[in-house]
Amino acid sequence: TIDKHVYTSWYAANGILTKTGEDHTIFNEERTVIKRIVAASVAMQMFFGAQVSAGDTAGTRTMTFYPSGFVSSVFGKFVHYKFQGVDYSLLGIDNAFANLNLHFTPRKNLTVHLGLECMMWYNQFSYTATMLPTERMGPFFSACLDRAEGEILLCDNGNLRLDLGIGYFPYKYNPDAQNLGEYLFRTGTYPGWIVTNFDWAITRISGIRLSSTAFGIWKNDLLLTRESAMWPFNDLSLTDISSLSLANVLDIGVGIQFARFISANSYLTTPKVTGNISSISNSGKDTTYYTFSGVKPMVRATFNPRGIFPLLGMNDLFSFCGKEDLKIYGEAAILGLSNQGDSTHLKLYDTLSQRIPIMFGMNWFTHPLLSYPVILPCVAYGITDRDQKINDRGLDSVSGTEKFDTTYGNGKKIRNAIIFGAIGAASGAATWLLNRYCNINGAFDLIAFELEYYGSPYPNGYLRCTNVQQRALPQPDDASIGNYTATDYFTQDNWKWSLYFSKTIMGHFRCIGQIARDHTRLTSANLNNTDYVEAMVKRSHWYWAGKLAYNF
Repeated sequence: TIDKHVYTSWYAANGILTKTGEDHTIFNEERTVIKRIVAASVAMQMFFGAQVSAGDTAGTRTMTFYPSGFVSSVFGKFVHYKFQGVDYSLLGIDNAFANLNLHFTPRKNLTVHLGLECMMWYNQFSYTATMLPTERMGPFFSACLDRAEGEILLCDNGNLRLDLGIGYFPYKYNPDAQNLGEYLFRTGTYPGWIVTNFDWAITRISGIRLSSTAFGIWKNDLLLTRESAMWPFNDLSLTDISSLSLANVLDIGVGIQFARFISANSYLTTPKVTGNISSISNSGKDTTYYTFSGVKPMVRATFNPRGIFPLLGMNDLFSFCGKEDLKIYGEAAILGLSNQGDSTHLKLYDTLSQRIPIMFGMNWFTHPLLSYPVILPCVAYGITDRDQKINDRGLDSVSGTEKFDTTYGNGKKIRNAIIFGAIGAASGAATWLLNRYCNINGAFDLIAFELEYYGSPYPNGYLRCTNVQQRALPQPDDASIGNYTATDYFTQDNWKWSLYFSKTIMGHFRCIGQIARDHTRLTSANLNNTDYVEAMVKRSHWYWAGKLAYNF
């Protein structure tokens, strides 16, 4: 069923809002296109279903086929956050996802992946925002392509494996990063924005991937990708990422991306307009302009101290640990290797250290006696509201903006943390006993704490570089919006942190939680109520989120 008037929203590679529509009409031509897509999808499924059932009539080849995916419900709360330059608190998070991927091998050495993801979501802006008559808070329903990739196995002789992937596919190069990091594909070059999404430290990219592994210790990915998430679109980037694993103790990775090294439209990638002049030299004869194109080098490393003990014959020393416990990892990148700008014009990107995000992470013990007494009080402290003295709606009676009074401080939060710390200790002991005597495993799969420093003096946003109506330029967003000034972005948003934990039950059910102050943005179906700058700016800003999922 297609409604005549619908709200639509398209999300590309990493969840960035790249195009929004407001209450528009689907015309007959669009209806026809949608019907053809549905018909083609049904026909394709019927065809491949028949192939799977029948196989090759000569008995020489049978297509293998299997589905995968998940359904999930996401809930949580932005405890303190920013929206369009004004501080707010207590905004709910409520999303639902359904993901289906089909994987089949029509012939030897060829695998095809087709996937679709649907999402139910709500507008995430303060109830004080001005809404159009046709707007609503939700729910909204949207769908995006999750994967459309063909993989060709070129070589696999035991020591060397080489495969080629073509299409649109999810990609992740740092296996240990749970929230922060993954800088090569989740950042801009000029300006150096960063994005994160809850339980999705992955990027969907469009292009060609050539992957090779050798002797089980070396891996290399060469990628030629087309920009499909951020304006200007269709520029080509070349990326090479290589990693080396040493005795399950040390994993080192390096990479470099030549972002937008081939431009689909040089006038858009490097706008040659007066307001975009970077420098003038040679008595005014040579003029350079700010550009979206640049070079992004990356380095990462993971140290696994548990890998040392087998080498020393001390396997039993930390036998109570999970397989991911005690890992220490990190990642750093330079978002634009070359400086741009001089003192006589816009001096925007003249300090290299302000373009380097650095992330460190550590996996804590998952043993119930060491994890429950830590996780439960952290969660209790996080989800408990501060003692506040505010009126019934939480609004200032004069200005109409949200009023946040910390007169009573954190007493309630601390009390709940102590109470749940005691409950966590008792729960950890009970879980350990159940595991020991009843073989019921209640330990977490992973507990990861991550910390990031990024000393950019500008807002972490991308409005100015995507605002096509007012000439998109590779320049930072305006810092003086609402109650915010450049000082807020220069001093308060440099540090980010994240506490992530997960548990798998019966092999398919997953429970995931996160408390963080990261680069999350609020989602909106209307441009007037969209904030392209991250929601967590000040030190007091943070949120908590949980997910219940079933994977198959």
